[in-house]
Amino acid sequence: MRIIPQRMDVLTRKSHPKQSLLRVVLSPAPRIDYAQDQLGRAIYFAPDLAAFELALKKGRLRRYGLSEETIAEIRQWIKNTDSSAC
Repeated sequence: MRIIPQRMDVLTRKSHPKQSLLRVVLSPAPRIDYAQDQLGRAIYFAPDLAAFELALKKGRLRRYGLSEETIAEIRQWIKNTDSSAC
């Protein structure tokens, strides 16, 4: 039996298969890691547009120091990804 790595979405706090999430490396400057192979501490986003927009509205993403370009790129990835993948 093969073990599927799980990671927690920072917005909903639910675990999902690692490959279905978007990884954002936080150090030294936040950047998206599509290949999931860069070193450094990271956060993961599930393709849930409603949760993402709510987190932006409430200011819950400020603690991660994400730039406007990174936020726009995350939003675009969420819109392009099928939310039923998780």
